[in-house]
Order: sequence, then structure tokens, then C-alpha cells
Amino acid sequence: MRKILMVLGVFALTTVSVNAADNKGISFNELSSDRFTLIDNGKPVQILADQADKTGVQIALKALQQDFKAVGGQEAQVVYDAASVSGKPVIVGTIDSKFIAQIIKSKKIDKKELQGKREKYIMTVVANPVKGIDEALVIAGSDMRGAIYGIYELSEQIGVSPSRQ
Repeated sequence: MRKILMVLGVFALTTVSVNAADNKGISFNELSSDRFTLIDNGKPVQILADQADKTGVQIALKALQQDFKAVGGQEAQVVYDAASVSGKPVIVGTIDSKFIAQIIKSKKIDKKELQGKREKYIMTVVANPVKGIDEALVIAGSDMRGAIYGIYELSEQIGVSPSRQ
């Protein structure tokens, strides 16, 4: 009887940890036109953010830069002006930040999914998110913590353990 309980306990723990994963993964060894490429030949995409966004978001962005370096060998560049972006960036921010507000205003993201929510984020690829950018991976948070959780989810998905944060 004791062995059965131990096996059931281990099975329950295994089930909990498997179900706790947010996403199955976004890493692939080959490029494809139907995927958003974050690191190509060791070079990460740029990160576009609002310099006036919350301090906590800025700190998480610095961690994300280092996480890209840990995975691909180069630190991701954070830019604060859409005109400075080359290629397809990651756009990060809270619902009130400059670029996320533009994306919401152009109805590329439904404001109802974030407005009035606490600690929620959306991570999605958006076509023509802001003027001059063809496509971007957008991480939009309902508030500072939501944006931070989205940033750390991206770090986890590129292979950086949350325990390293």
C-alpha cells in the first residue's frame, strides 16, 4: 500500500509540473517563414520599448538583453525610437506605454483583453504594429507586472531558466 501511495505521489507531482508550463516551446533549429525568428546566426532581434515606461519594465528589459546574450552570444539592443528599428523587433510595454498604446489604437490588439486586468500579458506576432515596422513580436502587459511576466516568459521560452533571473 505504501508503494502505491509513493507512486501516486510522484505521479501527482509530475502531473503538476507538466501542467504548470505556460507554453510547450518556441525554439526551432531551422528558419521558416511561418515563424518569428528571435535569434539568427547568434544575432538577436532588437527590442523596441518606451523609455518612459515603468522602472520595473526597464529592469526586466535589461535582464532580457542578458538572456539573449546567454542563449545566442550577443546582447539584444533596446531601442526607443521606431525609426531606429532594423528588421522585425520585439515590442514590449505596458498598456499605457507609447508603442503598445499605438498598437491598441490601430486595433492590432484588443484593449479589452488587458484593460482593467491585473498582472496579465499578451504575447503575439503583429503585422504592421507601428509605422515603419512590417512585423513584430509584441509583449503587452495590463500593468507593470503583466509586462514583466511577459518578458520573463519570453526568456524562459528562449531557454533561460527562471531560477537564473
